[in-house]
Amino acid sequence: MIHDTPKGTPERRDYLSYLLRLWRVGKEEAVWRASIESPHTGQRIGFASLEDLFTFLEKKVCQVVQGQTTPGAGGKGGNIDE
Repeated sequence: MIHDTPKGTPERRDYLSYLLRLWRVGKEEAVWRASIESPHTGQRIGFASLEDLFTFLEKKVCQVVQGQTTPGAGGKGGNIDE
């Protein structure tokens, strides 16, 4: 389940990793903004709201789950180092 990314860093297809940045915009009715950056590809994506960030992450997780072919994957948790 490991493949090489353009930077040559191995990336597991059943593991997601991002650098997350959060900041507030505005004073009275502050709105949170977010960006994530993939350490594997360097791709950075910005989000106008936390809801947009959560929607993106949910879609990414669903893509990983749909792509799993090993029996018994997910459901009960497991060792983080697996």
